[in-house]
Amino acid sequence: MIASKLDDQQIIEMRETFQKLKLSLQKLSFKYNAGTQDLFVDAVGVEGIPQDDEYYENLEDNLMYTELTWLNVLCNTLNFSFEATIDVLPDGSFNNSAINLEINTAIVGNQLDKYGILSISNPIFKKLLPLRSFIHNVEFKGHEFCLRKMTFRLLLDSSKVNALINGKQPLNYQVLSQWTSTLEHILDYNQGRFKYITNLPIVNGRMSTASFESAVCFRFGGKRRGVKR
Repeated sequence: MIASKLDDQQIIEMRETFQKLKLSLQKLSFKYNAGTQDLFVDAVGVEGIPQDDEYYENLEDNLMYTELTWLNVLCNTLNFSFEATIDVLPDGSFNNSAINLEINTAIVGNQLDKYGILSISNPIFKKLLPLRSFIHNVEFKGHEFCLRKMTFRLLLDSSKVNALINGKQPLNYQVLSQWTSTLEHILDYNQGRFKYITNLPIVNGRMSTASFESAVCFRFGGKRRGVKR
């Protein structure tokens, strides 16, 4: 059984707070830290605007829908740190078919070579492959001559998350191989760079290297060692 990260009592507390503040919500942000397993919910809106009971009922219903359809699944099954932002409509319902989701995965280890990074990234790719149709961008961030972080950006349809992640669909090894070979190309391309950021679009589930954005980073300043004045 999946452990709830946002339970019914917490949802009721949120509704009561919104009513007390007379908060007209514009968006909600869900931030999950996989390391500490903490979930933070940021509610953004305008205070002092009275709403009818139906508005707050819609908020409560949509928060419960969020809990059941995608939030707990992402927290427990994927177990990656992420931030998801969802727009709140004027009637208190959510735009559940267009959730902006940013998933962050860390590459941990010292002095990792290319094949060490590929072995770490492979299970990450396998977990994210079921959601590939929603992924539109991936960012690779390197530091100290090594890839340290991969960030996947998605526009998510909440109604399909549970079936895709927990479904019995076979692993698409062709796409997995394409992702792996693309990462290998990125590592080769940035070899010898102390720090780098590379952004790739994902088109029809595949990473595209036909045109990608790359940032080269410089550092200046600090004391120069071994120089006498």
